Amino acid sequence: MKHSFFDKYSYINSPIHRIHPVIKIIVFFVFSVSVILISESSFLIHIIGFFILLTLIYFSKVPFVFIIKRVFIIFPFIFMIALCNFFSRFTNYNVIIKSILNSFLIIIALILLVETTRFSELLYGLSKLGFPKIIIILLSFIYRYFFVFIDEVEKMLCSAKIRSYGKIPLKTLANMVGIFFIRSYESSERIYFAMRMRGFNGEIKL
Repeated sequence: MKHSFFDKYSYINSPIHRIHPVIKIIVFFVFSVSVILISESSFLIHIIGFFILLTLIYFSKVPFVFIIKRVFIIFPFIFMIALCNFFSRFTNYNVIIKSILNSFLIIIALILLVETTRFSELLYGLSKLGFPKIIIILLSFIYRYFFVFIDEVEKMLCSAKIRSYGKIPLKTLANMVGIFFIRSYESSERIYFAMRMRGFNGEIKL
């Protein structure tokens, strides 16, 4: 089974891809902080930031449509949080709109960072910048085993569809969720003991 949730275009040869990962991570944080701080005074920063991102996307050769699709996977959660604030007693509509625009730009920048940097290089850059080792290890495991879990879910769905002639009952879906969590727990136990037996000491070679 094939998946393209992360770094699908990270192997493209472009000027943005060839930049050192440490520099790209620093630029991402500087951009994010700048958008948050400067946007307090004017909406103009959002227009400027968007055109900067469009320029980077163009030179990175990553399809703009692909990035927008990934944005709309994450963005609804932020929009729901902002929507809840509309019903707050101390509603400030300018702050809410600016927060949504800030999130939009930062999400695009984050997706662009991931799509122009191989995940191993991204972890290397984080380690060079002094990020805690435990965070880097967790990110590495999440990346490596995310696809394993997706495969497991797809196999379970495929089997359920065959047994129910294409329509999966709600009760079956609930049972599948429980089975998935049990299998995930069992897999984590096997992985943990296998790593201990092989002498894992908390160091990951990137």
